[in-house]
Amino acid sequence: MNYEETLAYIHSTLKFGSKPGLSRIRALMEASGNPQKKCAFVHITGTNGKGSTTMFTTNILREAGYRVGTFISPYVDDFRERMQIDGEMIPKDALCRQLEKLLPVIETIREQGHSQPTEFEIVTALALNWFADEGCDIVALEVGMGGRYDCTNVIDAPEAAVLTPISLDHIKILGNTVAEIARDKCGIIKPGCVCVTCFAQAPDALEVIRADCQEKGVPLHIPDRSRVDLLESNLTGTLIDYDGLVLRVNMAGEHQIQNALTALTVAQVLRERGYAITDEHIIRGIADTRFAGRLEIIRRNPLCLLDGGHNAACADVVAKALDDYLTGRRIITVMGMFADKDTAYCVPKIARRSDVFIATQCDMPRARDAHSLAQLAVGHCKDVHWNENISTACKIALELAQPQDVILVCGSLYILHEAREILAL
Repeated sequence: MNYEETLAYIHSTLKFGSKPGLSRIRALMEASGNPQKKCAFVHITGTNGKGSTTMFTTNILREAGYRVGTFISPYVDDFRERMQIDGEMIPKDALCRQLEKLLPVIETIREQGHSQPTEFEIVTALALNWFADEGCDIVALEVGMGGRYDCTNVIDAPEAAVLTPISLDHIKILGNTVAEIARDKCGIIKPGCVCVTCFAQAPDALEVIRADCQEKGVPLHIPDRSRVDLLESNLTGTLIDYDGLVLRVNMAGEHQIQNALTALTVAQVLRERGYAITDEHIIRGIADTRFAGRLEIIRRNPLCLLDGGHNAACADVVAKALDDYLTGRRIITVMGMFADKDTAYCVPKIARRSDVFIATQCDMPRARDAHSLAQLAVGHCKDVHWNENISTACKIALELAQPQDVILVCGSLYILHEAREILAL
């Protein structure tokens, strides 16, 4: 199989939807020789901040000299972003070989009576096999959705189970309250690991996490917010002093301080478990971390920002960044969201901070149509437009923008690739 055929097969399995549960992935792993048992893991779940925390953790471990696998989802520009070793995406030929090895395994488990694996199960299996084949020392493994029944939870007890901020999302699957969602995500906590959570965890979620850790005999570690001294903050990042450790966080927003300190705490507990991680490794790893689609600057004149946040908490983060760093600037927003997200909250939150609002949509069944998205902005922004083509919407934004203006593209990671192609210099 060539690369295009490999991608076509993987994406063709999207039609099987999402099927929470571990039976198929366990069968896939067992028939593959249980590659997940050959690596150590930091397992990371939460509603927001998973990807950034995964990358901070990856880079700290890389600085310490470990061979580090990284598994994230979704991707922004290239499918191969989803699985990396030491910061390098899986080579195209390696991805093809891994799928060729996996196809007879898929057929074997179907003959055993299992249903066809989903796309995410296949991608997870490909990554776990590749990490094992390449001899990774440790893998920063981001959960796809939830925790307990997410197929990444096929691993045994990780070195550390990490829970980033938990809020309402995927409520039809995970639960109607923050506490219910937290219970699902606590499924990655297993006896024998250490648990780390963020310093601003929702109180209802933290109560569930504490109880789960106590029941399983798992130590819980939380960064101490009171030890943070903010030295500098702007749209390119922040400089903080954390209990005498001066850290440069090269991603904008207070939430990235939280994500960085969660990763720092992971590094500290790994050090207690025998990993050779110094403070200098932590400092360099955090400073080296940049992540596409998170208040990412891709152009200066006009200033163009991409943010893939897709729920209410993400909209709050973007709104705060606009208030903190861009007050007085003319904001032209291009926004697209999925229909199953809280568009009624997110769109007005961003629209009322925008001078021009252009609704758009990605070419996916879950996308909310651009016209109805635009209607949610009416009354909150004085100049509302809509165009269902992302590239055209971004071209309109560029035509309207003066050099001193700001173009913000937000609402979903799935609209960012096309936006980057138009807006980036």
